[in-house]
Amino acid sequence: MIARRSIAKPRRRRSIRPPTHPYTLVSRAADGRPRAERFKNAADYHRRLAALPAAERAVSLDELIDLLEV
Repeated sequence: MIARRSIAKPRRRRSIRPPTHPYTLVSRAADGRPRAERFKNAADYHRRLAALPAAERAVSLDELIDLLEV
């Protein structure tokens, strides 16, 4: 019996698209839970950052790393 060799189809390359919302703002809400908001451009990101209420405090880099490790 002769073994048949499968003919592999050439792989299609995926087009690499830039992210649609490249800016992410992570803050801690008044209830203590981290929350993330995504923005399409830097102007919207900076506008939201300036408008953060005092109840939403910053999230430290160590806390972000802990969130990512989970």
